[in-house]
Amino acid sequence: MLWTKGAPSQPEHLFHGQRRKSSITVQGQFKRPVLMSHLVTGPEFTRGFVNLPARWFVEGVLLRIASRISPQMKFGPPKRPFLQVPVMSLAQRVIVSEPGDEPQLAGRSEQGAELYKAILEDTGGENSWEFKKSPLSKEKVFDMGHIWTFHMHQHIVDLSTFNMQILKQFDITHYLNGQPLQSMIKDRGTGEYVVSFEVWHEKLIKDAERYYEQKQEEFG
Repeated sequence: MLWTKGAPSQPEHLFHGQRRKSSITVQGQFKRPVLMSHLVTGPEFTRGFVNLPARWFVEGVLLRIASRISPQMKFGPPKRPFLQVPVMSLAQRVIVSEPGDEPQLAGRSEQGAELYKAILEDTGGENSWEFKKSPLSKEKVFDMGHIWTFHMHQHIVDLSTFNMQILKQFDITHYLNGQPLQSMIKDRGTGEYVVSFEVWHEKLIKDAERYYEQKQEEFG
């Protein structure tokens, strides 16, 4: 479930008094054990960006800032860029529940805290914040017997305008080459997706149409 600040359907408690611009909640039961170190989230793109600023600014400033947000962040090549962060590093809140006791997607439940603590014992931390600062245990897995709920918030991109705030505000549609933003969670070990969806803005449509028209002309 994706909520955007300012939307009529937004849960008020998710955004009131907060900097966050959007919030994603994913809830479900794993069909097979997945290594915690392999479950990643972040956008993926099928083609390169356009109109980028100087390379020194991208690599020396923007990527350095991104790495400070999460030291475990990985970046893809220019022709097929991606950004991947372990879910356990990025999630502000993770709830583990017995089937039937899982919280509502927009709820404020504190259930699952002790169960979560027990599952993460000896992994280097008792909550997701600790995973930002210490390596993930390669032995620990997301099990199949519980319901896992992940809450992830971000304050960088306003999805209602596609404006990004890093040092200054700018419109990211000028650089996306007609591509939407993707929100996904996947097992980087197998490439299988847990969830994946695209976020479009009307400002992307003309660039997307132009790209596909060019491709049609190339292939006749």
